[in-house]
Amino acid sequence: MNSSDIIKQLDEKTIARVEEIRSTPNMIKQFDRTFYVSCDGNDESDGLSPNSAWKTLERINKADIDGELKHGDAILLKRGDTFRGTIKIKTAGITISAYSEGKKPTILSAPRNYADETLWLKTKYENVYECKDKFDKINDVGFITFDNGNAYGIKDIIAYDSNEGCTVHYIERRLYNGFFDLNTDLHFFHDLRSGKLYLYSAEGNPGERFNSIELSLRVNAITILANDVTIDNLCIKHTGSHGVGAIVVNNLSVTNCEFGWIGGSLQNYAYSQDGIPPTIRYGNAVEMWGGCDGFIVKNCLIYQVYDAGLTFQFCTGNENKDESSRNIVFADNVVLNCYYSIEYFLYVAGKNNPSIIENVLFENNLMRFASHGMCEQRPDTRAGTHIKAKHVHNCGINFVMRNNVFDESRNMLIIHNQDPQNENFNFELPKMEGNIYLQTPTAQFGTFSDFSRPQDSDCLISEHFGEKEIAFLRSIDKDCEAYIREDYNKSKENCFIWNS
Repeated sequence: MNSSDIIKQLDEKTIARVEEIRSTPNMIKQFDRTFYVSCDGNDESDGLSPNSAWKTLERINKADIDGELKHGDAILLKRGDTFRGTIKIKTAGITISAYSEGKKPTILSAPRNYADETLWLKTKYENVYECKDKFDKINDVGFITFDNGNAYGIKDIIAYDSNEGCTVHYIERRLYNGFFDLNTDLHFFHDLRSGKLYLYSAEGNPGERFNSIELSLRVNAITILANDVTIDNLCIKHTGSHGVGAIVVNNLSVTNCEFGWIGGSLQNYAYSQDGIPPTIRYGNAVEMWGGCDGFIVKNCLIYQVYDAGLTFQFCTGNENKDESSRNIVFADNVVLNCYYSIEYFLYVAGKNNPSIIENVLFENNLMRFASHGMCEQRPDTRAGTHIKAKHVHNCGINFVMRNNVFDESRNMLIIHNQDPQNENFNFELPKMEGNIYLQTPTAQFGTFSDFSRPQDSDCLISEHFGEKEIAFLRSIDKDCEAYIREDYNKSKENCFIWNS
């Protein structure tokens, strides 16, 4: 079988899998109590039946803060409804899912749809419009999506050039001082100090030009700060930080969800003491930060993410504290057009730190077109990959990647550079079993190496993907299929989303 036949099969499988994930049924489970949330509800109601549903995400947060929610409770959002805002869960043992029929309930970060001509004011600068609403630096506008992704914005950022002694455009390196230097259609500038958002629209008022304009604000759609939480059957889109962001929790499950157009906000919104503006952007679909025991992401659709589709990560600052990541499963997911399909790292403090990465399974994930799409506006244009684990410490005890598809990356297929620190453990490279690999000849394979045992691994950064790389893949994955792929067709970037 040649690569064209494989690609045709993958295209058909992608469309089918997108439809399957979007059509997953409601959970069948008995909960201690069930609270319902509907756009037709009332926050003054008790929320305990569809006829007495709550109305807003804020009511969920209030119930959590006030101690109204208890372990074993479920919160069900009505299918077909769109909710604006965020959810933060501090109560252990909570399930958030869907009820009724239709499309998955959708969560968006911005307070409204900005496709309204009265919300955009023309400035004295040609084609530059100012948004009537302001957004403070905490809510940095990381991304703008037009007509549900048929077009999207490019964020202009100011950087300081120490050699030239002036501020420049972060990517283009031309002289740049603010919104008045916008000069390209659908580029935008968010002034952190004034809170004003400016957009260059070459075809008139953007609120009249488009049917929908979604702003991605610097928030997590859902923040998890408690153990034993399940997120199921939600559609989370257009948020500038993370879709689901968890911090040092155990037993988190994210299943049957859709994530799209995630990330792009500034990670740090503070100017330096010298007045130098921040430049680093971030945003992942599902992130676990910190040590964890039990993290499952299964049967999710993830696309157009600025940073990573799925990730668990931590940097320990305590030489003696065990902050391990254990029992992690990423399975049956479709991941499209993310800078990294999957990212993981653990940086430890000192040679004796006991933190490890253990019992990890990546299985049956369909990963395609890494570092293509909205993430192409990143400054690090040559680092995108399906697997990103750069200089990860203490990793590889029962770590398996099997039956996945790694299809095409603008940069590399895999970056796994393992650098074990603690000699008390017997670390191994992840076991690769029965995966499918396709890469265009003008891109790279990447690296798959263990710095402590160079004789057991290889490092294959090169300027192209060819027979040498295929031979290496077959040496580390005996049952794999590896192909040189035909070129990526950018015009089909969103066809799997729209066609289904």
